[in-house]
Formats: sequence, C-alpha cells, structure tokens
Amino acid sequence: MRLHHPHAWEVTPKEAIAIQERLRHLVRLEDCMGEVRRVAGTDVGFERGTAVT
Repeated sequence: MRLHHPHAWEVTPKEAIAIQERLRHLVRLEDCMGEVRRVAGTDVGFERGTAVT
C-alpha cells in the first residue's frame, strides 16, 4: 500500500486549519463500501537501544 502525503506534517495551527479546509471535500459521509468481513491491526514499540516491545 502506497500512501500519498499531500502536505508536510510540521505545520503551524493556522496552516493545519488551511489544510483541513483544503481537504474537507474528500470526507465521505455515506457508506461506499461493502460488508466488513475482516479487521486486522498491528503495533510495535521500540525502546532506547535495540529492545522491541
């Protein structure tokens, strides 16, 4: 899965509001997918050094 990042993440609150206004037309308020059959997730944490939790 390739992700498209349409903006930088280091922004001021004013810039963040402008980004939200620019992207709000992309929000879908209706169901446009079929029945959900599976949901999966994963998580990983890194501690200082090399420990993985």
